Amino acid sequence: MVGLRGVATTLLLTTFSVIVIAITYDEGLTRSFEEAQNDDVFAIVVRHPREKKFSHHAGKQTLMATKYGNPTTKFLFMFDSTLDRVILETVIDKSDGRQEIEIGIVNGSEPKRTIIFMVHQKKPNSKMEVYVDCHLIGSIPLNVTFREAMDQRLEESTFQVFRERKYSLKIYRGSRIRDGWKHADCLSNNLRDVDYDFASSNVSTRVRRRGDQPSIHTIDEINGCIGERTLIKTLNSLIEFTKRIWEELQINTQETRYIRKLVEECNACKPGFIVMPTTPPPPPRPTCSYNPPHCHAAAACRDTVSGPTCVCPPGWMGNGIQCERVRTCQENPCFQGVRCEDSSRGYRCGSCPPGFTGDGERCSRVMNHCERNPCGHGGSCHPHQEHPYFRCQGCLSGFVLVGSECRDVDECDLHNPCGPQQECKNTPGSYRCDRPTWNNY
Repeated sequence: MVGLRGVATTLLLTTFSVIVIAITYDEGLTRSFEEAQNDDVFAIVVRHPREKKFSHHAGKQTLMATKYGNPTTKFLFMFDSTLDRVILETVIDKSDGRQEIEIGIVNGSEPKRTIIFMVHQKKPNSKMEVYVDCHLIGSIPLNVTFREAMDQRLEESTFQVFRERKYSLKIYRGSRIRDGWKHADCLSNNLRDVDYDFASSNVSTRVRRRGDQPSIHTIDEINGCIGERTLIKTLNSLIEFTKRIWEELQINTQETRYIRKLVEECNACKPGFIVMPTTPPPPPRPTCSYNPPHCHAAAACRDTVSGPTCVCPPGWMGNGIQCERVRTCQENPCFQGVRCEDSSRGYRCGSCPPGFTGDGERCSRVMNHCERNPCGHGGSCHPHQEHPYFRCQGCLSGFVLVGSECRDVDECDLHNPCGPQQECKNTPGSYRCDRPTWNNY
């Protein structure tokens, strides 16, 4: 079906192999596109950086391509200057498709300078509007949006955007679409085909009419567009809203008159009247009864020279604001017979009684370590109160007392008691001299 601008949309099978070799991967464009496709509306602006126009002799050119990994989903944005068409090719899981829009008579035979793809991803009216030199030439429905393609791809797969190197491409998110229109020089007074509400992200199209066609609408035409009930409801809402404004205006008028009367009758506002500034009294000093500190529930508030302070009760530790309960000597925390002392941080136990070992709170009787005969080699064991709780005295001949045990003396290491033709070997508590072993004699 051909519209007022000669818009035509057809569906053809194709593959991703038609991409022109001139396109190249663009990392920055990939990041911008990946962020923008999360928005309901975003814009893709394509401009020629050198000649500032799209050549009519270049034939079919791939402006941009997006690839979504595995399962493979691809979108190709193409421009055919020979047939004067804008083409969107899609490959979704090996199912190919093609949609075309005929540019028509925009600027006649003049070269095309700018192409804007306005993407609307909100269901159920997801589509991509195509503007050539700031004129809306038609829209392409999006059965699968770019956001859906990104959600369907595998996490380990990569997303890539490719572009034609000789063209300037830039992505504008929903909040910066106005900048995109400025970048494309589409916000001047002579370009009014598209009124874009940048705050609500809605696009409305105003069709230019011929001078020989009257712009007269009948009541039937209006009712056919919006409906009689809708028109009546809208008018009633407008009347109700007007009444509210009128009521608020009357209230504001009365308040204004009252304020004016106060100003006219105010003695302080008359000439010659001087108001002497007064110094406000200082605020009262905080006490435990007036503006007290936030003491702990168990703490007591006391008034001092420097102000109120909080004090933790006995058996508690802290600054009064924060108090923590501690044990005291009244609870008999120490071992029987051990001395207990109270301090600001709690109780403290003395040393364990003789024959016991521990920290004063827990004491255990010291065992007789001499029962294990730790000295050995003729040494006599004597119990002791300090670690290791025994002492060794006297060792057999050939042994020496080292610390708390008798150790063997290596006579061969101290000196050589054997003859010149003998070999000295150490034995427990003694040594022996052996004759050398002669070989090969």
